[in-house]
Amino acid sequence: MSGPAIMSRTPAPGESSSCAHAQRPQVGLWLLLIVLPLAALVTGGATLLLRWNDDAALRAAAESALAAGGILAIVALHALSDCGAAGSAPAVTGRSADRT
Repeated sequence: MSGPAIMSRTPAPGESSSCAHAQRPQVGLWLLLIVLPLAALVTGGATLLLRWNDDAALRAAAESALAAGGILAIVALHALSDCGAAGSAPAVTGRSADRT
């Protein structure tokens, strides 16, 4: 609710604008967006390596997930290969063929 009030204020004489933060690179944000997923990947990989031999349910779940991922990849490749092929459905243009 305070956004419009902040954006409508006039900047001080030495201040460039109220959006000065948008001109600086967001280094902290980019570090978080890169480091946190990598930390999750490393932690998950380490957990899998440590528990792989001892946990049969983990192996079964991983096998099911890999099979589902493989099927999804096959379906995606099939859908991509049919785009623009002869005999495929025409693209929707938003215009009706009945109109003149």
